[in-house]
Amino acid sequence: MYETPTFHDADSILVAENNLKDAQGEIDRLRGRQLAWLKMVVRHRGIVRDGYRSLIDWTASRLDIPHTVARDLAYLAPGWTTTPSTS
Repeated sequence: MYETPTFHDADSILVAENNLKDAQGEIDRLRGRQLAWLKMVVRHRGIVRDGYRSLIDWTASRLDIPHTVARDLAYLAPGWTTTPSTS
């Protein structure tokens, strides 16, 4: 599952730092993909269709994440509104 790093002649802190940077890059790419999908949900009015009051509620429920994380995602997704219009 997880690889145990081998520190022979390398600086262990530098190796750890590089691994942390690589992992953060992967997280950033995945977060970007999530935001693109959330934008699509907003564009196709998926929130209203499913009967949710806001993108935050929809995201928290559908992704099973805390509302604070859902709020951050909804804020970053372009074109979102807290209360979707029903027109």
